[in-house]
Amino acid sequence: MIGLAKKEKWEVIKYVFLVPFYWLMMGVSAVIAFYQLLVKPHYWEKTHHGLHIKQAAANAKPQPSTASKVPSKMGNLIDGIKDGISAFKRYGLQGSALLIIATCLANLLNFVYNAYLSRNLSLEDFGTIGLIGSFALLASIPLNSLTRTVAYKSGKTFGKYKILNPLFSGKVRRGALLVGTAFTLIWIISTPLLSNYFQTQSGLSLMLIAPIWVVGVIYAVDYGLLEGNLKYGYLALLLTTESASKLLATWLLIVFGLNEYVYAAIPISLLATITVSTLILLKFRESGGKVLPAEESKFPSKFFTTSMLIKFSAVAFLSVDVILAKHFLSPEQAGGYTMVSLIGKMIFFTNGLFSQFITSIVSNDLGANRESKKTFAKILALSAFSSTLAYLVFGLFGYITAPILLGEKILPFVNLLWIYGLGMLLFSMSSNLISFNQIQNKYAYSIISFGLSLLQIGSVYLFHRDINQIVWVMAAVGALNFAITLLLPLFEDKITTFERTIVDVIDFFNPLPFEYRKPEKGGLRILIFNWRDTKHIWSGGAEVYLNELSKEFISKGHQVTLFCSNDNHNPPYEEIDGIKIVRKGGFMTVYAWAVLFYLFKFRGNHDVIIDSENGIPFFTPLYAKEPVIGLIHHVHQDIILKELNVAWYLLPLALAAKILETRVMPKAYRNSLMITVSESSRKDMERIGFADKTRVEIINPGVELEKFKTAEKTPDPTILYLGRLKSYKSIDTAIKAMKTVVELFPNAKLKIAGFGEDRPELEKLTKNLKIEENVEFLGKVPEEEKVKLLAESWVLVYPSAWEGWGITAIEANASGTPVVASNVPGLRDSVSNPHSGYLVEYKNPNHFAEKICKILEDTNLRESLNKTSLEWAQNYTWKKSANKLLELIKEIV
Repeated sequence: MIGLAKKEKWEVIKYVFLVPFYWLMMGVSAVIAFYQLLVKPHYWEKTHHGLHIKQAAANAKPQPSTASKVPSKMGNLIDGIKDGISAFKRYGLQGSALLIIATCLANLLNFVYNAYLSRNLSLEDFGTIGLIGSFALLASIPLNSLTRTVAYKSGKTFGKYKILNPLFSGKVRRGALLVGTAFTLIWIISTPLLSNYFQTQSGLSLMLIAPIWVVGVIYAVDYGLLEGNLKYGYLALLLTTESASKLLATWLLIVFGLNEYVYAAIPISLLATITVSTLILLKFRESGGKVLPAEESKFPSKFFTTSMLIKFSAVAFLSVDVILAKHFLSPEQAGGYTMVSLIGKMIFFTNGLFSQFITSIVSNDLGANRESKKTFAKILALSAFSSTLAYLVFGLFGYITAPILLGEKILPFVNLLWIYGLGMLLFSMSSNLISFNQIQNKYAYSIISFGLSLLQIGSVYLFHRDINQIVWVMAAVGALNFAITLLLPLFEDKITTFERTIVDVIDFFNPLPFEYRKPEKGGLRILIFNWRDTKHIWSGGAEVYLNELSKEFISKGHQVTLFCSNDNHNPPYEEIDGIKIVRKGGFMTVYAWAVLFYLFKFRGNHDVIIDSENGIPFFTPLYAKEPVIGLIHHVHQDIILKELNVAWYLLPLALAAKILETRVMPKAYRNSLMITVSESSRKDMERIGFADKTRVEIINPGVELEKFKTAEKTPDPTILYLGRLKSYKSIDTAIKAMKTVVELFPNAKLKIAGFGEDRPELEKLTKNLKIEENVEFLGKVPEEEKVKLLAESWVLVYPSAWEGWGITAIEANASGTPVVASNVPGLRDSVSNPHSGYLVEYKNPNHFAEKICKILEDTNLRESLNKTSLEWAQNYTWKKSANKLLELIKEIV
């Protein structure tokens, strides 16, 4: 171009603008060739020479190779890239390739659009174009977030049902139209003020772009719908339509001398694009007769909000630094920084060629219940490969490539390209990881990224002595972003708890989703406080006890609300079997939330409170006006310190819990009716001070007799342990006893059903005793499997240090299976020795082995125990227990 200008060949210069199209086509050819090289290196469809594989050879029977295959690092790398490319095959490789090409083409057309305007508009008008571009950048925060949110929601629906969700698409499109119209009206009203503030000659330019808000939000929704439904070919068409129509409209307006109306090209292009998108979506509106659940039309507001945070972080990293550099640096250094940032944007753009597929593909996998991590890993590999390649070309070797692209003016700053480019590369990679975690509903990543963007802005504001300082700040923030994103999974539980706390605080100011109406026919409104519910990951017998009693209460016309903690795996509000469940707080904070929820939510809406103590009581008699029934399953006392292997740093907490239970609780509940589950627990309660003025009643747990049935026993002897794998459960005693049992019964098997932190140590013990073939760890089993195991086992072993009752023993008896258990409080109440099983000395493997072998070897004894176990279980039903408790409640209400 410079040469033609020197020769004054002005009529030829316009053809120079075709050169970028040539390089674009060359780039497309290179991508296709690269794909062929990796996937089909020995076959190219249009080539019939060289290494062409003939049809005859393809049909020939393969011969075994005598040469060994030697793996190489290069081979592994190529295999990894192949996996990445194959990840797109399921979702339409052709459409994906078209979208990548269209993305490149759209950027090229936008460059031509700006170049054309710079040559045909005055500086003032071109400045207005720049101003509009800044407005567009700010508008991209909500619009891009809307696109991602719609893609996420529709992607999950498409993965699950294989249709475009007509309810969601119609609802969100109507909502977008209303919001867009409102913003357009606000923009029109504000035009005179904006025109005066930004010193434009008239408000015409700003008035002409007002429709952007209406058509922009519709375009964002339509693009997200097509993206979520994996219609990448159509997305390529939309991108091309938008950029090409904008350039065409601009050219026509200038050719016809309507320069002052050139700003209308932007809304015109968007209008043309949504016309195309509307026609496309009409094709996919049919739901195929499927009726989707109502929740499929719900807008994911949390995802939208965190998408806004992610987009703000990107805008801050890509643009705010340039604005601050323009403000703080000299004109020469600010211009140099702008050129350096352009190189960084090239790296970010290259990463985006593949990262743009993350939201739609991963959401689709989630909806279809496919493994999304593997798919994401493949996309991440492609993004990392492309952006690292861009960093090598434009960053590390930028001293060669940058002057070619941007001219000699960048030469004084090429020494900064490697560090700025590295920061941009790391920021790009962390953005991919943040997007993936956001789709997994892990929003802390988005919030922390937003916080780091504020840190970046603040750091540039404080450290801007020269261009070097700003570049190093950007690189440091990019590296910090990447490092924190990698380290966050190590603290995921704590972060999830923090997230849940924030949500709980916000939600506290909303009304409860349940209605509290007085039950008909004199029904009671019962409020239960317990630290867990049956869906909690660490739920146990205490949770089953309250759940089964609650179901009986509801069947008799009463109303039950359960307040408990949340393990971060369940919704805060849920109704199960008629029980209204409120989950707030964690292991310790649940007690504070209980006070707040009673005072501001529950007070006056219930007739009686059941306060269940699990080491630490809720102390409801101190703040509740309703009658309180205290429930204690067992007294922990020294067990907390002696049997639970409490970590040293938790000893003060354990000691405090002991004092609360043994010293404070008897005084706080002295005027309350107390209930417990066994005679052993009642005696323990008397020992800590409940004998004087407090009434203590026993409400035994029960079983669902209709659920537990007898069945044929396994051919070989099976001993079952069912429960959590915790130290106080003493499962090691059962495993050591099994060593002796195996000597007499080599085919016997101990099945351990349950999970907990002691499993690794128990597996190690099994290996040391060399009985791995005779011990099977099943993990946590579903209810149906539990019923089957109880019925087909020969013996249930129960070696605990203590139990409040031992409900599993009764369930085994109801299945016709005897029990061998520790002779400890709770178990000596639930096991009828020697009728439903045997009680033996705690922590004595020899005694356990003796009784187990006695049952296994004596068929008559075993059959007799099976019969008497069934008879013993008939004494304990939830209906009997619930009726007894209801009589007690009616006495005090």
